[in-house]
Amino acid sequence: MGEDGARPQGGTPEPERHRVLVAVHVSLERDGQLVLLRRANTGFMDGFLSLPSGHLEAGESLLAAAVREVLEETGVLVREDDLEQHALMHRRYPTREYLHVFFRATSWEGIPSNAEPLKCDGIGMYPRARLPDDLIAYEREALEAPKGSVLAFGFD
Repeated sequence: MGEDGARPQGGTPEPERHRVLVAVHVSLERDGQLVLLRRANTGFMDGFLSLPSGHLEAGESLLAAAVREVLEETGVLVREDDLEQHALMHRRYPTREYLHVFFRATSWEGIPSNAEPLKCDGIGMYPRARLPDDLIAYEREALEAPKGSVLAFGFD
């Protein structure tokens, strides 16, 4: 492939490259508490607590996706400069792979609320030092990991 991403003319086509999905997760933390949402009607981990999170959209940066997801789900504004990367998780499922990028923010504008009532049936502040049992397990693992961790699951 050329520097511009175009295939060379007349050459052998390159094989399809491996692709992974990307999700961003944001831990909104203040005074030893973090914001968690209770998932509902999504078809994925409904009934469990979750960080504000979602998929990276085409053409979007990781930071822009994190800002967008926090606003969509909690109604609060986090600025890109207020996000710090906490952990990276490469997770393999039976039919697909994900890169989960975990951010932390301690500064935001507004009061967290349930801004997506069709996908979430509750929101609350929970002690960071005692994560609830019904928090999604892989999010717990990332939150408990040291800052800067690179985690991999499902590759045994």
